[in-house]
Amino acid sequence: MENSARVAPTVPFQDWETITKQYAKPALLKMVLESFIKHHLQTPAELRTLMANQEFAVLGKLAHKLKGSACVMTAPKIIKLSEAVETQVTSTGMADEAITESLASAMDLWVAEISSKLATL
Repeated sequence: MENSARVAPTVPFQDWETITKQYAKPALLKMVLESFIKHHLQTPAELRTLMANQEFAVLGKLAHKLKGSACVMTAPKIIKLSEAVETQVTSTGMADEAITESLASAMDLWVAEISSKLATL
């Protein structure tokens, strides 16, 4: 696995310039961000639980879903971490705990970042 996937997450995760252009109307951006929070608020805990229970197939599917969400939301760091987990599960049938925790921690921070942005809209 690439060492770059193990780098401690940093903020900001969200490419705010791109997503603001993509969803030019503030009401639309707010709706997208609210939907994201609704669907991913529990994702960090879910990632940790799946890893602890060694439910690797489900973890890989969640990482794939998260990668798609991160692509839509223009969050390259989340894309990279999600892809690392997904690729490892696909290729080995297992997931690295450190990489999965990096993704879960990054998700905690990303959700907090989006929640803070929502408070300003």
